Amino acid sequence: MAIHLYKTSTPSTRNGAVDSQVKSNPRNNLIYGQHHCGKGRNARGIITVRHRGGGHKRLYRKIDFRRNTKDIYGRIVTIEYDPNRNAYICLIHYGDGEKRYILHPRPSSVIAVHKDVCAYMVVVLCTESVVCGLESHTSRSNSPVAHHSFLLFELVEYLDICTDFFSIFSAATLCFFGPPSSLIKDFRSTPEDFTRLPSWIPFQSNIAFRYHEITWYGEKIEEDPTGVSDSIRFGYSISQCDAVFVHSSPDFKPEYLGLLRDLYGKPVFPTGFLLTSTEDEVGDATWVGIKKWLDKQRVSSVVYAALGTEASHRPADLAELAHGLEKSEVPFFWVLRNDSQIPEGFVERIKGRGMVHNGWVPQVKILSHDSVGGFLTHCGWNSLVEGLGVERVPIFFPVLNEQGLNTRLIVKKSLRCHQVDTQILKKSK
Repeated sequence: MAIHLYKTSTPSTRNGAVDSQVKSNPRNNLIYGQHHCGKGRNARGIITVRHRGGGHKRLYRKIDFRRNTKDIYGRIVTIEYDPNRNAYICLIHYGDGEKRYILHPRPSSVIAVHKDVCAYMVVVLCTESVVCGLESHTSRSNSPVAHHSFLLFELVEYLDICTDFFSIFSAATLCFFGPPSSLIKDFRSTPEDFTRLPSWIPFQSNIAFRYHEITWYGEKIEEDPTGVSDSIRFGYSISQCDAVFVHSSPDFKPEYLGLLRDLYGKPVFPTGFLLTSTEDEVGDATWVGIKKWLDKQRVSSVVYAALGTEASHRPADLAELAHGLEKSEVPFFWVLRNDSQIPEGFVERIKGRGMVHNGWVPQVKILSHDSVGGFLTHCGWNSLVEGLGVERVPIFFPVLNEQGLNTRLIVKKSLRCHQVDTQILKKSK
């Protein structure tokens, strides 16, 4: 961003500078107020107050606070100083020819905005731009743009900006769900259809759901409040973007990366497994208490159980899992979302041997601790990567989304996927 240096004319302007985008000349049709041209003169034309200017600084800029017109894109042409407020204002040129002032949505520069009711701001990666004015709807993710991010492609096309789609799923999972057209309008309508290898995978593979997994998924998902499913969002976003980045490694199942490029018809890049740092953060009281308990356990003796934050588990399932952990007689650390998920009397019965935690935990730090040997997981791809990255033995319990497919993928790779200790199985029986 260019900087304009003042020409020194007074002591106050010495070594002064200002952003060159900031203009001070307002548009005539966007200002109002009485233009005082008396210049300090009385009714007889005699100067009674000296050093009075023409009054241009007293003119009020009309600010569009309501933004009551939707579905029209525009561009910030200038950023101007407004003497009536302590914030900068932006002059917007909309596609229908209308021009309006809005408050400057920092840290934006000359960018495109959307004329809408709300004024949420979303950072557009790689362009250091800000898209403002996206309408918010209530959603499960509580994000103002979670349900409308795929609609940004009309805006980026207007701005001629390159866009990329980053998937947190593996390349094998994306191949199973197929090309964007299949995501938008899937021909598979029954649970049995998802238990078979799709026709577009030309090589032998065991990547498919089991019948109980797909029926569980149908029971657990809720109707989307916006009427647009995640599958349609993914399909539309992938079809409109310029490239796709996948949370996979070229050394792990590379055949799926090649197939994915053919299905999408665009570049597909693996990002690697993106392992999380385990450095301690100052003031992390949650980790301090957990580490104190883990330090008391013997090496590779603890089973860490965490079933994710998205799925809503049935009380019967949690009761059975609690019963198994209790009968195993091994140390365990179980993470749940809230207190209501804990079976009655369970905490008292396992006191001294197990620990139950409600809420968020630093998962990578727990898995990296020497006392942890096994990882009872819901098989989310990120969780599997974190557990295998520190060489913890996974114990699979898939419940939602692509988790069943991740289980087939890991087992097919012939990784160690059994209990931590041989005595665990004996005692559980």
